[in-house]
Amino acid sequence: MFKKKELNINWKGGATSYEAKHQWLYNNFGRPLICDNCKTIEIPKNKKRWFEWANISGKYLRERSDWKRLCGDCHTKMDLHKMSRGEKHYKSKFTEKQIRVIKWALCYGASVKYLSKVFKVSYATIYSIKNNNNWRHISTS
Repeated sequence: MFKKKELNINWKGGATSYEAKHQWLYNNFGRPLICDNCKTIEIPKNKKRWFEWANISGKYLRERSDWKRLCGDCHTKMDLHKMSRGEKHYKSKFTEKQIRVIKWALCYGASVKYLSKVFKVSYATIYSIKNNNNWRHISTS
């Protein structure tokens, strides 16, 4: 007879892997066939749509109320909405004030090479700010 939860020698509690949590989810709640957001239903012949479980709280609780059935498009939109940007992003090298200074300097003729030396970052970092690939939401005014 198998021991349940904490009594099992392989029990890891909250330290389980991402894959193990999702495997538990599919074993207990099944494969989602409808999107809770856009109400799209899976049609067997239409393999272009896929459905998956999306976590709401970010805590990966083992409760049905902590999960949503979403299609791939809605899941992507939900995750992009939750992403932090600007100086709140974990890889940010600048504050918003520094970005305004960089953009202002670029408008008035400062070179990308000069600014990369002043701010001690790579040429590519300043170049992507100049071309609005990064920090698009900050304006010079």
